[in-house]
Amino acid sequence: MLCPEAHGRLLPHLERFAREANITPDWIWRPLAQVCGADEIEWVCRFRFHRENGLYGLVYVGWNPAPPVESRMAAIAGALIRNFICARVMVVHDLLDAAAEGAVPDTSCLLIPNFFIGKAQGGDLPSWRVSLLLSALLERHAMGVQTVLYASDLDAMSVDYGAALTRHVKHHYVSLEV
Repeated sequence: MLCPEAHGRLLPHLERFAREANITPDWIWRPLAQVCGADEIEWVCRFRFHRENGLYGLVYVGWNPAPPVESRMAAIAGALIRNFICARVMVVHDLLDAAAEGAVPDTSCLLIPNFFIGKAQGGDLPSWRVSLLLSALLERHAMGVQTVLYASDLDAMSVDYGAALTRHVKHHYVSLEV
């Protein structure tokens, strides 16, 4: 997947790019098709055109994704990095902490593998933390950057995270059942 002619400036800094993306370096050279399906590959290939079409992300929906959503997101991050697009995998609690400090990541693609996993997530989030999530998504939307989320169930997410957040995701993200 990596060739010296096209990726010469990326190769010497591969470890740093992987560390910044929160993935292992092998995802940068591994083919996307090893873990992602045609819909995900198309989403990545059309990455630079999503904003023009009013799309600001991708949301995986389902209880038992196979391959695991963490692998899919790492593969997407690696493919984007290969194409010189800044991508980062981040857990939801790190996003909440960043949003609370007024530092929502502005990376071109932020991937959150545990955005909503139902009651298994470890308890209910207080309403002010849910407000931070919506604020972070809206801020990223306003920046014109992409966000990839995993939500086990959008209806349950609406109950726990509110209708406004769920409506935003349903209207501005490509939904992919897994």
